[in-house]
Amino acid sequence: MTPFLGAVTGACYDATEPLRSLAGGVSKLFRLLSFIGYCIGLWIALVLGLAGTMWN
Repeated sequence: MTPFLGAVTGACYDATEPLRSLAGGVSKLFRLLSFIGYCIGLWIALVLGLAGTMWN
């Protein structure tokens, strides 16, 4: 579960590349939002992956 959701999160981060390569301050905003979204997605993937194994 964790590797699959981590890959999905990485694919979503990669899909936002055109938004992160825009000129000006908009690119910095999208870069920050993409990074925060990546961290949240990776955290959720770890929680869901470990919920049935190590925490029970």
